[in-house]
Amino acid sequence: MLDAIQVGKGPWANEVSGIVRIGQTMTLVLAIKDEENKFDMMVRNCIAHDGNRAPIELVDSSGCVTRPKLMSRFTKVKNFGSSASVLSFAHFQAFKFPDSTEVHIQCTVQICRQQCEDQCSIHRRKRQAGKGEVREIGLNSVLQVVAVEDLTFHHLRT
Repeated sequence: MLDAIQVGKGPWANEVSGIVRIGQTMTLVLAIKDEENKFDMMVRNCIAHDGNRAPIELVDSSGCVTRPKLMSRFTKVKNFGSSASVLSFAHFQAFKFPDSTEVHIQCTVQICRQQCEDQCSIHRRKRQAGKGEVREIGLNSVLQVVAVEDLTFHHLRT
């Protein structure tokens, strides 16, 4: 299982290394590698929190984006070169919580044998869950996001 937060419009962008600016375009990338191409994946239950406050829901249990102003729908790519057999990515603008620079993003990835059925169509029509074996994996990524006023305040303190 591979998970990464990239700076810019991925999934081919560079992984975050350090602090990012609020409003900067980011990409959340989740991928699995299955040599036999027997498995599929679906991103569900994504939340964001700062470790102190109640989390905000980004993606619900059906895989539907609940905050379209914060995050795009996940795009799935199969056979993503030699690095992944299935890759899902979504773009978002870096955001932060008051009084914290840390943004924790947690998602559940459903792994299905054969194919996961998309339960979140354009019309939010519900369909049956994927066929065969289903497993879920929890993922957690932390992002350091600052606003201009955070940098100014820090500079004045030192």
